[in-house]
Amino acid sequence: MKQFFNIILIIITLTAFLYIVSCRKKTEGCTDPSAINFDQNAEIENNECLYKGSITFWNCRDLGHGNIYIYINDTLQGSITHYFNGVDPECGNGAGCVNFEGKPNIYSYNGYSQYDNIEWKGSFTINSDQCQLLLIN
Repeated sequence: MKQFFNIILIIITLTAFLYIVSCRKKTEGCTDPSAINFDQNAEIENNECLYKGSITFWNCRDLGHGNIYIYINDTLQGSITHYFNGVDPECGNGAGCVNFEGKPNIYSYNGYSQYDNIEWKGSFTINSDQCQLLLIN
């Protein structure tokens, strides 16, 4: 009889354990390790993964200003040193351009000429997993 009660106790314990484990809510989130919002604890993909995007600043002709220094959110990112005539540069990898990669967001930029007091300014939006060209002219 004692053995029967032990078996019943084991069955009840196992049933309670399985019930508790099966009722645990699984964590939703981004399960892609290459995403910037990857959640290592996520068990269910929520389809809200975000990826860095990029922008390439470039110029199509020599305006006599020398290099154009590009600041994004008041931080110098580099200078445009090459002028493309008749062909657009490769987005994200334009030699002589300023390439910037960032999280999806709205950014401000300022461009300053090397030889005179010309300034370009504005804003742009980085979109997830996209590259865009921004002509400074």
